[in-house]
Amino acid sequence: MPAYGRSFIGASGMGEPHSGVGLPNKALGSWEAGVWDYKALSKQGLEIMYDEKAQAYYGKYQSGGGICSYDTPETIQKKVSYLKQRGLGGAMFWEASGDGRGQESLVGTSFRSLGNLDQTENLLVYPDSRYRNIASGMEAGV
Repeated sequence: MPAYGRSFIGASGMGEPHSGVGLPNKALGSWEAGVWDYKALSKQGLEIMYDEKAQAYYGKYQSGGGICSYDTPETIQKKVSYLKQRGLGGAMFWEASGDGRGQESLVGTSFRSLGNLDQTENLLVYPDSRYRNIASGMEAGV
């Protein structure tokens, strides 16, 4: 799941045409064109909207310049509920450095919603790998 928002310049709502994604502004939390750290969205002056069909939140720029779609703690709870109902193995996040803090943390919301962490050790031994370095356990000099 992303800990960032995606901007769509000129769009009036979800699924509406847009004219671009905007330029990055590192000082405001955008490291790549059209991508905004989740933690920076509260500073963007967005009017928070909810799209019932998509079951997703997005923010309208008050300047009328477009929208930014993103997950919220509420949508993370819904996604975790979905994966638990289907017996899936867990959740992962892209760009966790962009996450919020405290009750606004998407990663924290996922952790609390999951209820626990699997303590099983990873299987890191692949002696039958066709790659010598992997088969040898990443020993030096292979």
